[in-house]
Amino acid sequence: MMGMSLRERRLLALAILVAVVASIWLAAVVPILNGFAARQDAREAAVATLRQNARAIPAYHDTKLKVAALRRAAPAWAMLAASPPLATELARARVSRDVADSGGVLEALRDQPGRPDLIQLQGDARIDLIGLQVLLRHLEEDHPAGVINALIVAAPDATAGQHASALQVRFDVSFGYVPSR
Repeated sequence: MMGMSLRERRLLALAILVAVVASIWLAAVVPILNGFAARQDAREAAVATLRQNARAIPAYHDTKLKVAALRRAAPAWAMLAASPPLATELARARVSRDVADSGGVLEALRDQPGRPDLIQLQGDARIDLIGLQVLLRHLEEDHPAGVINALIVAAPDATAGQHASALQVRFDVSFGYVPSR
């Protein structure tokens, strides 16, 4: 510093002062300001959660009543059984009985993979047209109600001028499943 003029020494001192102030600003003030901003964001998120929970708490009782009503109505729309295999057997017996009551012959009935709360069956039957209408009505309207997902009808015995006496029918039917308590 001996070879520097007074002006150069003042400029160097000013540069050191600016560097010290900038390092203090970056090391201490900026993290404090960022902490204030982060805490403000956390407070706003907590207030939003509190408001959402305040709206959800009064609705809890209504939701609980709706779930209870659905459980009471379950026999109308779902198979009630202790386990899925038992529910599947109930559904298989139901489909077999409905085909027989409709005047048809059940040739095959297969389980189809699907969701755990849904029983899906695929059946093959020989049945006449009126029996098919009765079968579909029974499957969809009797309790528990089934849903016909697919229906394929073929008339292999039909010739050009005659009506088919028996139809070959493949149907996919689904039943809901609810564990019995």
